[in-house]
Formats: sequence, structure tokens, C-alpha cells
Amino acid sequence: MAGGVRTLADGNTKLTILITRPANLDAITLTELQAGIEASCKVAKSGTKFSPSASDTEQDAPLCNEGNSAALGASNYEGTLAPFWYLDKDGKYVLEDNAVYEAARAKGATLTYVFREGPKSAVAWAQDDRYDAYVASLITRRSRTAAAT
Repeated sequence: MAGGVRTLADGNTKLTILITRPANLDAITLTELQAGIEASCKVAKSGTKFSPSASDTEQDAPLCNEGNSAALGASNYEGTLAPFWYLDKDGKYVLEDNAVYEAARAKGATLTYVFREGPKSAVAWAQDDRYDAYVASLITRRSRTAAAT
């Protein structure tokens, strides 16, 4: 076993949401990260998950292949985001306090979700931080306003 300290990841996940897609997903700059929305404390741990999922497979093998083989196709991932709503003392929605929810609900928006594991989520991004980035678009959304009676 390698030396070092084992720790639970509790409180060590930082999430920043970028409204503008970074120039290079493999080398997101500190300037791009600092321009994003800090979301670590604004989403529910239990309902927020971004992770790889099974790749597509191509079932149509060439005639010369023996057996029933499948080739890997496109890579996939799944993602869910559970932002908190912030209300004023009268229970009314406060637009300026709900940047995460507002960014995620804009139909057609393409957002980049950037996760860092360790150090603590409150620690600012630093050069050479390792991260995982997921680009996602909201295709459809239903939003209604109560009709007058």
C-alpha cells in the first residue's frame, strides 16, 4: 500500500459551473475557472452526480468476423444536478441568490461542470489542480406560470 493519508471525500469536492465553454477542456485556465459560478455549497450532495457510463456498442460486425462481437462506439456519461432554491423571509424566490439554478434551467444553455476532489471545497482553484469536466446542454424544459382565476 502506498504511503499517505486515507480520507473520506466529505467536503473535499469543489464544483464550479462555467457559463462560457472553455477554450480547451483539457487545460481549463484559472481565469476561466474564476469566472465561473461557485456551486459547491449550492447543490445537494445526494442529488448531484456526474460520472462516466457505459459506452455505446456497434453490433454490426463485418462478414469476415467469427462469432457475435461488438465494437465500442461513442463514450457516454450521465449527470444530474440538484440545486438548492434560496427564498427571502417571505418565502419568495430571490433571483440573484439562485445563480446555479438559473444557469441550469436556461433552455439551450451549454454549461461546463468542473469538479475537483480535494482540497476542501472552500479552497480556491490553483494552477495544476486536477479536475473532471462535463459539458452538458439543456434541451427541453417546461416552465409554467399559474393562470389567473
